[in-house]
Order: sequence, then C-alpha cells, then structure tokens
Amino acid sequence: MACIARGEPAPIIEATSSGTPLDQIIRAAILHMPADLSLALGEELTRRGTEAGVIQSVQSPVTGTASHVFTCDIRPHTLGDVPRWAYSDPDPSMHVNEISDQHVMGLGAASRLLMQVVPTTPVARVLDLGTGAGTLLLSQVGHARELWGTDISQRALDFAELTLAGTGASLKQGSWFEPVKGLTFDRIIANPPFVIAPEDGAKTYRQSTFALDGATEFVLRTLPDYLAHGGTAHVLGAWALTAEESWQHHVAGFVPDTGVCCWAIQRDLVDPAAYTAMYLRDEGIDPRSQRGIEMTRSWLEYFRTNEVTRIGLGMIHMQRLDDDTPSEVFTEEILTPLGEGAGDEVAEFFTRAQWLRTNTPDSMLAATYLVRPSVALEKVSLPDTEQTVGWKDHVMRLTRMDGFAYTHEIDADMVSLLSGLSPQGLPLGEVVELFALANGVDSEELTRLFLPLLTALIQHGIVLPADLVSPASFY
Repeated sequence: MACIARGEPAPIIEATSSGTPLDQIIRAAILHMPADLSLALGEELTRRGTEAGVIQSVQSPVTGTASHVFTCDIRPHTLGDVPRWAYSDPDPSMHVNEISDQHVMGLGAASRLLMQVVPTTPVARVLDLGTGAGTLLLSQVGHARELWGTDISQRALDFAELTLAGTGASLKQGSWFEPVKGLTFDRIIANPPFVIAPEDGAKTYRQSTFALDGATEFVLRTLPDYLAHGGTAHVLGAWALTAEESWQHHVAGFVPDTGVCCWAIQRDLVDPAAYTAMYLRDEGIDPRSQRGIEMTRSWLEYFRTNEVTRIGLGMIHMQRLDDDTPSEVFTEEILTPLGEGAGDEVAEFFTRAQWLRTNTPDSMLAATYLVRPSVALEKVSLPDTEQTVGWKDHVMRLTRMDGFAYTHEIDADMVSLLSGLSPQGLPLGEVVELFALANGVDSEELTRLFLPLLTALIQHGIVLPADLVSPASFY
C-alpha cells in the first residue's frame, strides 16, 4: 500500500515473483500485469468475471499463453477497524495510463483528506454529492441510517454499487442536487468537480461546466436548501484569486447572507504553473512531454486571460442555522498535516460556535471554564544578546496537542487568569476581579482585554465552557 501511494510498482513486482495465487491476484488487480487468475480464483469465477467485464483475457507477452488482468482497481481500505473494498477505474499510480474523460476515481489524496475531517457522529441521513465510486459514502457506513449518493455518470454509479454492495445505499443519477430535489440531509459530503481549467482541458470527473471557481460557489450557495436544521456539510473546493484579492474575502462571497455558519480552511495556495502541473500529472500526462507542454501553455493562457495569479485549495464546513440568522464566516489557513480525530474536531467546532453565538459578554463572565487537558504552555527563551550570556524570555504560547494543533501567543497576566479557571470554581467575572484587586489594575479594562482572547481560545477549543463538557473531563 505504501508503494501504491508513492507510485512505485517495481517493489511490488519483486514481492510477487513467487507465482502464488495471492501474487497472481495482486499483479492482475493492483499492477494490471497479465497473470493466471484461473489458478488464483478458479475457472468458474474467472469466467464469470470475464463475462461481467471485470476481468479481461490477454495474451502474456512472455509465454504467449492466455492470461488475465482486472479492468478496474480493487483497493482495500480500513475504515475505523473495518476492512472495506473500493472499486474504480485504474489510476496512473502503478502504470502509465492517461485518464479518459469518463474516468471514475477511487480514493485519491483529496478524498482521503475529506474522509479525515468528516464527522462520524450518528445521523439519520447522509448525502454524498457527486459520489463517483462511492468511496466517501463508504466511510459513513454505520454512522447513518440512510446513505444517499448522486452522480451525473451512470458508469460512476455502477462502480459505487460495487463499492457499497450490501450497505443499502440509494444511488441516483443526475446533475448536482437534481436527483434529491425536495429532500434534506443531516450531513452532506462532497468532493465535487471543482478543478479550475480551460474548457479544452475538461475531465468530467474533476471539472464542471462552470467557469473558474463557479462550481465551488454553486455548491456553497445551494447547500442550505438541502441541509436539515442543524445539519452540516463538508466540501472540498478551489478558489481563483486575482493579484490584489484576499482568499478570505473571495470565499466569504460564496456564502449566503443568512442561515449558515461557515468555516473555510485553506490548505494550499499555488501559482498557475504549479497548479497546472499538478493536474496534468493527475490525469497521467507528463508536463515534460510535447502534449504536456502544449496543454500547459493552454492552461496558463486561460489563467492570464482571467487575471488569475493564485489558486487556493481547501475545505469548507457549513452548518444550517435558522433562515433569519445572519451567516457567520470563519476563515483560517491550516497548512500542517491533520492529526487523529479531525472529524471530531470539526463536529466540536460547530458546538463551540453555537455557544459563542448564544452568549453575551455578561453571560460569559458568569460562566465557568475548563482549560483543555491536552493544552501545553510553552515558554520560549532566546540567547540574551544584551548581556551576552544566559537566556532571555521571548514568548509564551498555549498549544493544543490534539485536533488541529492550534497555538496562541499569550502573556504572563493572561496565563495567570487562565490558571484561575476551573469548571467547579469561581465564575470568570469573579476571577478577573480578584486578579485585578491583587495586581492593582482596573477590572473593567482587564475584562475588555481578556474577553476577545477568551473568545479566540474557545473557537479553537483551547478553553471550553464547563457546560459543554462532561464532569469526567474535569479531571
């Protein structure tokens, strides 16, 4: 599996040279090399697979005898502790293979990223918009009573039917949300065709008919109509930026004015040349080849014509609020790898946002709090250049050692205030007053400085309101 991820077939060829039945299956299914599947699977199953089109008979270039290859990729994936199988078209990871317009992707890097961050809390109904081979929906098996998937490609849905066999998933053909019109969902996941490319570079599996980043905008504007109240959506997207434009302002423009809480995370920001090379390789085209050079020039001209200087890539999480509630948009860059429990972190984000939305400064001062047990206080010292010997305190930080590993710089006074917080102790307002009295400072000014910091720390889960955590978390 590590060799597959790195695109290195030779070690797999070497490891499967003994000719055992398992060797034959791996070569035929993973490497798409001619192999004797009759030996591995038996004559009857091989015949049925051939009739179904899953297995293809070929002639061995070495021995001249009849051999077989699988016409699709069959990859194992462990989701939770359960082994699953995903079926898709062969990708270019193990052999040179230029992808066709009707290609059906398996579980690629983008889908793996999204799978990491989608919550698995139990819900009634989940939709995978543009389900493709059904790999993302597979990750929701056991976490929802109803599984729904849509795709414009019937060929993709055929693969999804294999991937999701036995799960009871409802798979519907049609464009975008049309197949589920009138329905609402508690969770929507989507790795839609958001790639920004010229029309002559289009691939159905990754690019829509929308210009530039219109696909990402369409999905974000339409999602609220299909989310149940309190339901959440988790979407991968891209945004095309001009020279003077901030990505935060650009993405916020995609969000409806009312009715949602939106959390947009930028994972990468690349120039047009790097973006083009990435997606040419994605479809099996070498940017160094003549065809690759011609396509690169076409893509770069497209970006120049539209004054695009940068392309942002990331994920957007959205929760449905009341129709008349002004929308909230939180934006941040998270460039580091995501740790374990990222899906739980996303679910908790909306719980924390709801608490902040429904509390006032006065009620925040009347509440008690818990500093998350996984938070570390870091003290950084640098060589003392004035004295030329020893060390000098430089900065203090609060850093989460879980979730998205948030970090905040903080001063000694704020550390002291946080040290006084306890879910079973005094309300925040009294802690502030005692600190102000002991240190000879104005309590109102201290409150004015501390509440914005506390809000940011709650947003990032460093400090938690006591009424959001169980008593077991107090110790």
